Amino acid sequence: MRLTALSSALLAALALLACSAGNDPNATGAGGSGAGTSNGGAAQGGNTFGTGGGVNPQAIGTLSGRVVAPEGTIPISGALVYLTSSLPPAIPDGVYCDACVELDESIAHGFSNADGTFEIPTYNDGDQYLVVQKGQFRRVRPITIASGALQADPTATRMPSRMDKANGDDIPKMVIQEGAYDDILTSLVELGIDQDQITLVACAGFSCDSVFDDPAMLSQYHIAFVPCSSCDGGTSQQADNIRDFVAAGGKYYVTDWSYQWMQSPFPGYVDFY
Repeated sequence: MRLTALSSALLAALALLACSAGNDPNATGAGGSGAGTSNGGAAQGGNTFGTGGGVNPQAIGTLSGRVVAPEGTIPISGALVYLTSSLPPAIPDGVYCDACVELDESIAHGFSNADGTFEIPTYNDGDQYLVVQKGQFRRVRPITIASGALQADPTATRMPSRMDKANGDDIPKMVIQEGAYDDILTSLVELGIDQDQITLVACAGFSCDSVFDDPAMLSQYHIAFVPCSSCDGGTSQQADNIRDFVAAGGKYYVTDWSYQWMQSPFPGYVDFY
């Protein structure tokens, strides 16, 4: 009747996070605010990368590798991979609109394939930063580029398991409203995310609404999960809080038997029978 919890969590946490670090550079009208026809995906913070005016420099070699999930084996498709001489802008700590920012052709960049592999050109030798990003999952590592074919260190292209901004690692801030089924917490941990990085809000009986009571609390997160349960669909105020969270850029993920939590804040978008 539904995807396994592991598959569902993977889709939600890695594939549906944002347009900013997973668009095909040749696509038109990619989803998400700020998306359109572009020569690249995006970093964060509203800054355009590159000073070459869209001119493609002469390549001196290539950099190849494979992007995988934090657990180390699951391939990540559509991850943005690029080289830069400066650190990318910080990813905001709380909810925000994850808009796409163009990378011009002076920046060596590309996207991972369905099997996670990538190959990007290299334009300059010397010390740079390798950035690998999918949504709010991002790893930044120093790298020394030389002419010729290079292979990226596998640890540099493995998505991080925890937030460690000082060392170049970002993951989304996630909150799970505990349900009776679909153990999303275990699924995310099996994907390699450290359990202490995920907030679990416990429920008692049908009182499964505390995570959505406080807009200030909810705004601290990038993703809110409502796993399968048999809880009521929340109050009108909670529905308002959920709509505001999504309008601000939050990702809201609901599985069946919690369908009221989707139909209440977003009537008309999905009909359940």
